[in-house]
Parts: sequence; C-alpha cells; structure tokens
Amino acid sequence: MTKRDISTLHDIHPWHSRYIRLTDDLPPLEVLKKHAVIFTSAEVKRLDQLGNLVYAPGKWTIRGTLQHLIDTERILSYRALCLTRNEQADLPNYDEAAYARYVDTSCRSIADLLTEFDHLRQGTLLLYQNFTDEMLRRVGVAAGKRVSVLALAYIMAGHPLHHLAIIQQKYLPLLNNPEI
Repeated sequence: MTKRDISTLHDIHPWHSRYIRLTDDLPPLEVLKKHAVIFTSAEVKRLDQLGNLVYAPGKWTIRGTLQHLIDTERILSYRALCLTRNEQADLPNYDEAAYARYVDTSCRSIADLLTEFDHLRQGTLLLYQNFTDEMLRRVGVAAGKRVSVLALAYIMAGHPLHHLAIIQQKYLPLLNNPEI
C-alpha cells in the first residue's frame, strides 16, 4: 500500500493532510525510514547555538519542539497499535500545548533529544514492519477524527518535516541576528 491508497480507506481530515502531503508516495515503511533522520550533524550544531531562543513570545524553544516530536511519535505509534488491534473506542485527544507545559527540557541536550527520537522511530519501524495490508487498512477514531493505520504512518513521517520547515524558516535565521 502507498499514500495514494489512504483516500480509498477514509476521508482525510485537513489536520492530517497538512502532514501527509509533505511525504513521498512510498510504501509506509519506506516513508518512515526516509524521514527518520531529521537533521544533519551540521544542523545539530546550529540548533545547539539557538539555546533557549524563540522566534516569537509563547513559542517553544528548539528543545521544546524536539520534545513535541518525541511525544507525538509516541502517541501516534500507540494509536497505530490500537487500530491494528481493532480498537473501537475513540482514542483520546492529545493537547500538545498542555503536554509542553508539564515537561522541562532545559537540562536535555539537542543530541539527547534527537537520540530519543531516533530510538522511537526505530520502534515505530519495528511496529510497522509487522503490519499486514489488512492491518494498514484498519480505520478508527482518534480525537474525534477518522484515521487509518496507513494514514498514521504518513502523518508520523510528515509531522517532523512540518516542524523542520518552521525551524529552517523561523529559528535558524535568529543566528544571523546581531542583536542576539
């Protein structure tokens, strides 16, 4: 199955499509592998230089953003597991702003956060490598939105790409600001 097959399973919610459209039309395991490495080593050094800078009041630091990627990968993988096991309940909502309020990333390094994300993605890959086409086609409800196991793979692949674009457009230019 590929990304093209998602719309044959269910309507794609706009919230999900904004991540799915960032990914390539590859089989789910391949798209998750392709987007497993988010940053090059040179970019990691630049992220470290940002420290606790934010591009606007109320926005997350780079560490906070990376923690958000970790939390989201965990939650979406759990949703995929639940749906493959034919869970019929509406899976709970995930309020990322509320989660961010209750985590302290100030003592964590960028490298540590990226290592955790890498381990989680490896777990996601192990999970998905055992899903049959029938399991990928299963559709359930999470946070009131219909979603398939197949769609969750592309959402997980595209979500970091969404944040990578924000980091490149809004955070990294802060390093060129002489007032900082």
